[in-house]
Amino acid sequence: TAALGSFEKSLAIRKQALGDKHPFTLNNMAMIGDIYLEQGDYAAALSRYETALAGMRETLGEDSADVMGMLGRIGSAHYRLSGNYEQALEYYGKALDLARKQSGAQSPAAASWMNAIGNVRLNQGRVDDAIAQFQAAFDIYSSVYGAEHPDTALAADNLGLAFQKAGNFDKSLDFHNRALGVYSALYGDNNINTANTLNSIGFLHDSLGDYAMAASFYRRAIAAYRAAQNKDTADTATSLNNLGVALMKAGDYRGALEALEQALAIKIAVYGKDNPALASVHNNLGFTYYHMGEIPRAMEYYQTALDLLRKVYGDRHPDAATAISNIGVAYYETGEFELALEYYERALKAQIELLGAAHPDVARTYNNIAEAMRKRGDMKGALEYFKKALDTDAAALGAWHPAVARDASNLAMLFMDMGDAEASLKLSGQALEIRKKAFGEDHPDTALSYNNIGYAHYLNGEFAQALENFEKALELRKRTQGEMHPEVASVLVNMGIAHKAMNNLESAYAYVIKALEAQCGGSADATLQQCRPSETTVSALALAGSYSLGAGRAAEASSYFERAADALDALRATLGSEEAKTRFGSAFYEIFPDGIAAFALLARETGDDSYLEKAFEFAEKGIGRVFLEMLGRRRALVDGGLPADVIARGATLRARLAQAREAVDAIESLPAEQQKLEARRAAYSDYQQAGRDFEEYELSLFKDYPSYAALMRPRPQPLDDIRSAVIQPGETVLEYYLGRDISWVFAVTDSSLHLYQLPPAADIEKRIDLFRQKLMDSNAESGIVRKMGAALYKELIAPAHEQIDKAQKLLIVPTGKLYFLPFESLSTERAGESRWLAELYDIRYAPSMNVLHMSAGRAPEGQGGRGWLGFGDPVYAEDDPRGEGRAMSRATERAVAAYTRGLAGEDTAATRGSLWMRIPGTGVEVKTIAGLLGAQDYFLGADATEARFKAESPRGARFVHVASHGTLGEGGAGQPALVLSLVGNESEDGFLTMTEVFNLKIPAETVVLSACKTGQGVMERGEGVAGLSRAFLYAGANSLVVSLWSVADEETKNLMVDFYTRLKSGEAPGAALNAARRTMIASGMNPYFWAPFVFVGGR
Repeated sequence: TAALGSFEKSLAIRKQALGDKHPFTLNNMAMIGDIYLEQGDYAAALSRYETALAGMRETLGEDSADVMGMLGRIGSAHYRLSGNYEQALEYYGKALDLARKQSGAQSPAAASWMNAIGNVRLNQGRVDDAIAQFQAAFDIYSSVYGAEHPDTALAADNLGLAFQKAGNFDKSLDFHNRALGVYSALYGDNNINTANTLNSIGFLHDSLGDYAMAASFYRRAIAAYRAAQNKDTADTATSLNNLGVALMKAGDYRGALEALEQALAIKIAVYGKDNPALASVHNNLGFTYYHMGEIPRAMEYYQTALDLLRKVYGDRHPDAATAISNIGVAYYETGEFELALEYYERALKAQIELLGAAHPDVARTYNNIAEAMRKRGDMKGALEYFKKALDTDAAALGAWHPAVARDASNLAMLFMDMGDAEASLKLSGQALEIRKKAFGEDHPDTALSYNNIGYAHYLNGEFAQALENFEKALELRKRTQGEMHPEVASVLVNMGIAHKAMNNLESAYAYVIKALEAQCGGSADATLQQCRPSETTVSALALAGSYSLGAGRAAEASSYFERAADALDALRATLGSEEAKTRFGSAFYEIFPDGIAAFALLARETGDDSYLEKAFEFAEKGIGRVFLEMLGRRRALVDGGLPADVIARGATLRARLAQAREAVDAIESLPAEQQKLEARRAAYSDYQQAGRDFEEYELSLFKDYPSYAALMRPRPQPLDDIRSAVIQPGETVLEYYLGRDISWVFAVTDSSLHLYQLPPAADIEKRIDLFRQKLMDSNAESGIVRKMGAALYKELIAPAHEQIDKAQKLLIVPTGKLYFLPFESLSTERAGESRWLAELYDIRYAPSMNVLHMSAGRAPEGQGGRGWLGFGDPVYAEDDPRGEGRAMSRATERAVAAYTRGLAGEDTAATRGSLWMRIPGTGVEVKTIAGLLGAQDYFLGADATEARFKAESPRGARFVHVASHGTLGEGGAGQPALVLSLVGNESEDGFLTMTEVFNLKIPAETVVLSACKTGQGVMERGEGVAGLSRAFLYAGANSLVVSLWSVADEETKNLMVDFYTRLKSGEAPGAALNAARRTMIASGMNPYFWAPFVFVGGR
């Protein structure tokens, strides 16, 4: 800043004394541009350069040396700051033409611009073109100056960098060593040129995976810079930054953070804290925290890097595109794959625009997109993008480049997921050959290939070959990354799994313990805080528990399983979205049935029934946890003890944050040339401050309001607390846990707890599928249905018969496909007579005991003055006269097309007509119930709209009733939804989706969804069914009546009328539904008609 002021004063004096066009004045202007360039103010630098260039052309002529130099400066500005490589090449090309004209084609002046053009080509990913330019410059310097000249050494250094990018590491090292020899002979070790080459050699060893050697060269470079410059400069910071990355890759995270923090401090001292030159260090700090498993902190650094770059360039810079992609990587790591894809797509668009489609950075983003699609389950999309990455890198870099090996390896992993072990082995072998040729044996990427080949053999059942490759991977990992590296732990876990498959349980256990030692600082018994938070840690703890259990060491096994569950909780807390948390919990679901087995064994061995309580409380950690947290957050706003002014302040801060984000988005939506630098900086500054203010507000809530904090982060409650709050008089709870190898049912009463072993999940779920097929057949013989129901009763209920024989009510907590089983349709013998369970018990269902406990403690949100609110018989077709000629909106058209394609495979008039037929009986049902109750608040036909439901349901009613079509969103069409009127919509599309219900407040005692399949949804192991029933419970409903399959029109109407008649007479909702069902059973009806509706929740 001081230098800028001095030059500005000098410029003013020269203008006054010499005029605007004098060479001294123009050179002064150019120097001011240089200062702006270093400060990162691209627009200001370019403006000064262009003014100086115009003056020089006018004063000195087109062919002057000063004009040539100014063309180069403008080229450098485009290259260094805007990432506008084509414009940089244009100006460098003009400078080269002038040099050739003035000094000849083989002159050193021409060679200097060849070097500059080569650097641009290298950053464009056009490696062969870069090598050609650097080689031409090297040949000129060698011819004119000889091999021992510093300019020849510079061209050699550039060739070293280019050959490294090309994957030709031998040639790269040769040219770097030539340069180092020249600089050392001329200047000694304490010279900037020597330091630059030492840094380049360090970078080469980093690429080769020799991180210790890389760190050694970086440290020599740092010492050389400090000796040559007598202070810490930007050059020192660059080598410290590179040192930090090498240490991070070697697993020395503490050393990496120390080096990176030093680099950041130096760059702040040199450039100030708002300069884009700091972005690379912020990115690498983020990358280090990412590898440490601290994803939220990594995200902060990635976002800071992006903000620094955007202040100057917007998204139009390769480094900004990289920062955008890194944020996508962080979202990917938190399981938010949709957000990750959004950032990847933005990065890809910028990269293709700036670098062209055939660039390695583009290939890297293709890989990221494919990986997110793979995790999301879109294997077809993942295959397309992985192949794009492979083709792009092969075209840009050649078939034997290490980047091509990475792409082949990624494809191999995808084929593993798709069950094609043969294709996976072929691609993994291809990747291995490329890596061995490029790196040799001792490289982490070579180890990765051996690991992948081993895993493909494992999936193929070739366990001996799997172990052979895992062992090679392990030795390479240890040699290149050290004994305690997380990748070493990952291979050790794989070896444990392979030994288990070969029934070598002691060896399996030994390898898993070694994995834990690598993850936990050398001790398998370390506290969770001493272990790296990662999937490897969770896997290793779970496997250790499994092996201990198999060896009969119940106490040891239960300890491992508890630690695994706690590690899972800690890792899940770092994930951003409910969907991500659910998916992650599902992947480790088997921890819980195995853990229950360990506690059950302990109880048998010791005779201590307190272990059964521990088993139950452990089990509750694994079911419905995400939904429990969601309910807790909702309750926290009502019951968290927050004063009104604190709540109001939070709303204000949220609004301010949203407005600040909108202001940033508005600026970013403008073309780059219309984005004002100061306005952009001000908008980003305001957005960052708004974010910090809101974060401080949230932290203060956790500190100052303990009840709020407890609700925001709920933990499973002790059994006795749950009993008193949840279990009704005369009720027995049956809580199920279906596991791969073993399943369980807890039988809980107000005074007892028992645990019974059941068959594996696959056996139970196969019988459920067969039984449901019969249940959903209205023509199935009742005798066959009874027989199948009796078999399931013996499997699922009979083990706990002593606990239910004296009960009048059952509370079922299901897992897996038990969610789709109406237990009412099971049958058993009583007094020599076959009876349906519906005849013997009032039955209700819940996602978990803790969810009911949370709901029981919820403060009423008010049910208003209305007793009943109804919706029925919506208008589904534009030619329905009740629609009065109103058309479908564009939003409705899109939604109808998507749901129709998902359900029927095609969207035609015929399929629409068959899927969205009018259901006149639903109108009769609603009007009959309204007449019975004397209710006035109901909406039929074109009035039964989504917008009307959203407006009316939060106003409060004791009972809310919807009779319409329902859809699960099959075929990826969308979310489960109630289908309301499809014509005349203005702001809605007619499909009331699960997410939209989550965002409503519906303070009803009971919501009745008299539609098809409203009790179904997406099944996630451990979490249950994500569907409409869960959404309405979250929205505030105390209980629900939902259906498990497509329902019959007339019989449903009769059931509902009987149900409401009983409610009117004072019966509780659950008892009323069960009594109405018994009436249908008594009339001899098939279970198809009376079994689909079930009662969920209730106090």
